[in-house]
Amino acid sequence: MTLVNTSMAPLFAQTTAGARPGFDRTLSGSFAPAATDARECSDLVLVNWNIEQGTRLTRLLAALRGPLAADLHVLQEVDLGTRRTGYRNVAEVMARELGMNYAFGIEFEELAQGRSDRPAFTGQAVLSRFPISRARLLRFNHQLHDWGPFWKLPWSRLQPRRGGRMALVVEMRWRGRPCVIYDTHLESKADDAGRALQMKEILEDLATHYSSDTPVIIAGDFNTRHGAGSAVVRELKARGFQNALQDDAGPASTKVGRNRRVDWVFVRQLRFFGGRVTHLAISDHYPMVVRLALPPTSRSSGSVLQRR
Repeated sequence: MTLVNTSMAPLFAQTTAGARPGFDRTLSGSFAPAATDARECSDLVLVNWNIEQGTRLTRLLAALRGPLAADLHVLQEVDLGTRRTGYRNVAEVMARELGMNYAFGIEFEELAQGRSDRPAFTGQAVLSRFPISRARLLRFNHQLHDWGPFWKLPWSRLQPRRGGRMALVVEMRWRGRPCVIYDTHLESKADDAGRALQMKEILEDLATHYSSDTPVIIAGDFNTRHGAGSAVVRELKARGFQNALQDDAGPASTKVGRNRRVDWVFVRQLRFFGGRVTHLAISDHYPMVVRLALPPTSRSSGSVLQRR
């Protein structure tokens, strides 16, 4: 079990000393029953959701226990130590309450949300009913917007920040096979061509670290402006990924109050069915739900990694 006080201490120490915070560390905790594993699980339910920092935590938890009960929760805009969420470790609270394991990665330090002795962060989290083998961050080289504090007032709604867009990469084993999840939040203040450069970095990381037969999920808030015609979507399809909600007959929008599909779940070496957008307006994004299964092939006992 990873507790807030111990896991966050290195981040605080580096920040208060004036050095660059340990943004590329991940936090984790294990709250699932010890006997829970994915060896005999034939299919998994995945929820992808930008939870808007977790400010409506009670309602979020009620949804994740009820209509959005799942084996994997891939979450974006998850706060850690911010004033707006009561200085909580939102990912850990959710994992503890739901009886799941979690990994969390920092996207930004929120400079207007912390306390004098404790910085505040926001980022991505993956919650899993099954053990997480490894978690790491892929910090993008292509940072397309300066979120820095140089001219922004501390109380400004313009969100003074330090850090950068990234993907949280989580590895687990499913029925004896490695499975990899990229949980990402692409830049909102850019065009789709710029966001496609960030997606290319994910795809390059995938090709570098994992074999071509590894089941892969790339999900998150892609901030796309042109739906299925987006350059981000074209990059994924060109690499053999499939839109796990392509059969969803419901409304395409995932942004509350706007007719935009900004959130996506793409998979490779996985089957998918029952995908849908659920119109629960708890966040400023609607959650997405999909059921996934391994392809009907012989099990692979190979390692996740080609090389580190």
